[in-house]
Amino acid sequence: MAFFGGCSVHRQLQNNELNNFCINCKVAICKHCISPSSSSNVGISHHHGHRLLKIYRHVYTDVVPLDDIRAHLDISKIQTYKCNKKWIISFNPLPHNGSGSQCSNVRGTCYSCKRKLHDPHLYCFCCIACKVFP
Repeated sequence: MAFFGGCSVHRQLQNNELNNFCINCKVAICKHCISPSSSSNVGISHHHGHRLLKIYRHVYTDVVPLDDIRAHLDISKIQTYKCNKKWIISFNPLPHNGSGSQCSNVRGTCYSCKRKLHDPHLYCFCCIACKVFP
């Protein structure tokens, strides 16, 4: 799923980046998709009242605060990170930086993508995608 691109429904409006996720519809949406007053469908918002997650960027990847996603998904065994004093979880594996962050050795790595885990005794997956779509 791609976030932070421009919304195709609201391309004529400013600040239309896809930085929300509608859990009900399983799509990336912009702030105008949520607000009935700025919707291009004459005051009708297809996502108003739906369960939504605010998506953030951290180290060039899409993340969601731990407290926000906990009610919607079993996040056990997914590695967490701290960013601006908040605990977050990454949607996708963090970018490979060439410093051995990916290993062929199964011990201490993500069960899905083989990326090194900070604490392999606590975590089995490095991100949501690796747990949900192994």
